[in-house]
Amino acid sequence: PQNREVLVHRSGRTGRAGRKGIAIVLATDQARRFVERMFHAARIEPAWKVPPTAEDIRIRDQDQLVLEIRGLIESPTDDDREVARTLLADRNPEDLVAALVNQRRQARPAPEELTIPTSMRPRTGPERAQRTDRPSPPHQQRTERVERVERPERVERPERVERRERNEPVETDRRKPKRDVRQEPTAGRGNAVWFTVNVGRSKNADPKWIIPLLCRRGGITKASIGKIQILARETRIEIAAPDADRFAEAAQKPDAKDKNIHIERLDADSN
Repeated sequence: PQNREVLVHRSGRTGRAGRKGIAIVLATDQARRFVERMFHAARIEPAWKVPPTAEDIRIRDQDQLVLEIRGLIESPTDDDREVARTLLADRNPEDLVAALVNQRRQARPAPEELTIPTSMRPRTGPERAQRTDRPSPPHQQRTERVERVERPERVERPERVERRERNEPVETDRRKPKRDVRQEPTAGRGNAVWFTVNVGRSKNADPKWIIPLLCRRGGITKASIGKIQILARETRIEIAAPDADRFAEAAQKPDAKDKNIHIERLDADSN
């Protein structure tokens, strides 16, 4: 919401006819000051919380899976029981239930670890003394300007004075070009190697859970991943050439969490 009227209107939809509800506002760290002013104008005291961690989401998903699967056994038919007896004749019951859990879990998006916003991180030691994003009061700003005027002139180093006396150019920090610290993505530099994952649009493939899976299975970071092409029955991903061999070796190892997901190097002829 961009103003208090819309905030109150949307929040009212969470509880009607005397019922209670919870309204959640998602805000970036840069927009927090704006949101705080909007809450203050609406006379609302919000409770700020960090996003749930990936582990919190996994625990919640596990609890919901238990409830969902327990609800499936309320009304089995005779045909269902016949199929169950056939499966139990040569399969372990725990393996059968685990297969059912895995099938239900695949329908859920994989949790992603999010960065804790700067304003929500605990400040200790020198960090507490650092300047915050809140503007200083006007009287403090005026004092700051006065202090700058009253400071003594900067004493130049002897070598600078000698250069000026000899009419040699003296470089200052202002004349030095600033170094650009931005770096291109690792996968975008030089040649890259394509890999294929045996899931596509037919199995709800999505970068939100594919990228964490690649990082975990291949022992890499997001910086090593380039383009991602999601096809009907497979997904093709680009891995930076320096990390390709290590990624291929690690991805081939059996994984208990994703037994049915296979990652292989894509032949150059099929790319």
